[in-house]
Parts: sequence; structure tokens; C-alpha cells
Amino acid sequence: MIIPTPSLAEYLVKTDEATADWLAAIEKKKSIVIGAFDRRAAFECSLLDKSAIGAGDKKGGRLEPWQKIKVDRQIIAIARVHNADLIVSNDGGLRSTAKSVGMKAVEISELPLPDAARQANLPLEPVIEAKESPRAAG
Repeated sequence: MIIPTPSLAEYLVKTDEATADWLAAIEKKKSIVIGAFDRRAAFECSLLDKSAIGAGDKKGGRLEPWQKIKVDRQIIAIARVHNADLIVSNDGGLRSTAKSVGMKAVEISELPLPDAARQANLPLEPVIEAKESPRAAG
């Protein structure tokens, strides 16, 4: 899994005091790569921008602010440099841009849930509520 640095920055805003611990934990995972917006990603991003400008619309048909579109292209460029074949995001604009350059993109809810993560069926007996008995007058 690749976490692009622009996405990481957005996430870290919400980690408060746990930021250092969270970063240390993900840096230990061999299955997670922090994808930097480096020279290669900048070159890839410039190709995305040039393509959109060449088609006559630097925003590529999107209506969001230009800054958001630029960050989305940075994320896609990082993914392409790392040979990612899937973008997973709940951001519709990011998914749309990824698809427009030939990448597969899905929402988090569209990912298959592994059997190990599914909740097991619990053999519970139905709860039968006791009826209130009338009170004796005294």
C-alpha cells in the first residue's frame, strides 16, 4: 500500500497527540510505503498538467478549486511513479481524475472485506422479556 505524502499530511492533521506514534507504527510496516512527491513524481505530474492544458482545459473538466486539482494530480503522479494499479479514496474528484488517466479507482466501501475481518455469527438465544406481574394490594 502506498500512502502519498499529500494524503498523509491531510490525515496527520487529525491525529493530534498520536501523530508521532502513528507515524512510527506505519513506518515499521513493510507493506506500507510513504510515497513522496519527489522529482520523478513532479515530472509525472507535469505530464498530467500538460495533457489537460493541451486538451484545452487545465482543470480537465473539474469544477473544484485549482489547488485541489493540483494536489489530486500530485497524488495520482505519486501512485503512477510507484506503479500502483488502484486508487482507493472517498474523494470523487480524485477518483474521477484517476479514471481519466486510465487508473482504476474505487471508494473504500467498494473494497472486498476479507473473511478474517468479517464478524462471526454469534449463537445467541432470543431474549424473552418477562411480563410484569400485577401488584398485590395491601
